[in-house]
Amino acid sequence: MWEGALVSRLCPPAVLADQLEALAPWLTHGNVRLGIVPFGADLRVPAGVGFSIHDGALVITESWHAEMWLDDPADVAIHIRAWEALAESAVYGPLAYRVIARLAGRWGVSTAPRVHARGRRTVRCGGRIRRF
Repeated sequence: MWEGALVSRLCPPAVLADQLEALAPWLTHGNVRLGIVPFGADLRVPAGVGFSIHDGALVITESWHAEMWLDDPADVAIHIRAWEALAESAVYGPLAYRVIARLAGRWGVSTAPRVHARGRRTVRCGGRIRRF
C-alpha cells in the first residue's frame, strides 16, 4: 500500500483516522502481509493505479472509466513484476507500524500498542488482541 493512499483527503479526517486504526492490527496477522511504501522509499517502479492479483492468474485493476479483469499471461506477468518491485520498496511489521502511527498522529489518533513486561506488544482491534 502506498503511503499516499493513507493520507489522501478523499474523506473527512475522522474517517482517515478510523482507517488507520483499523489497519494497525493487520500488521500482526499471520496470514496477511501488509506492507507500506513510504514517501521516502527508493522505487524501482512508480506507485500507479491499484491492482490485485488473484491466484497468479488474474489481475483486477481500475481506470477512470472501467474495472478491468486481466487474465492474459503477459498482462499478469507485468503486474506480478510490478508487485514484486513495490514489495521491495515497502516496509513491514514494526516499520510499517511506525508509518501508520506517524500518520495517525496527524489526526490526533493513537494506535500505540501496549508494551508488556516480556517486551511483547499488543494492539486491540474489535475486541481482539494482536501481538507482535
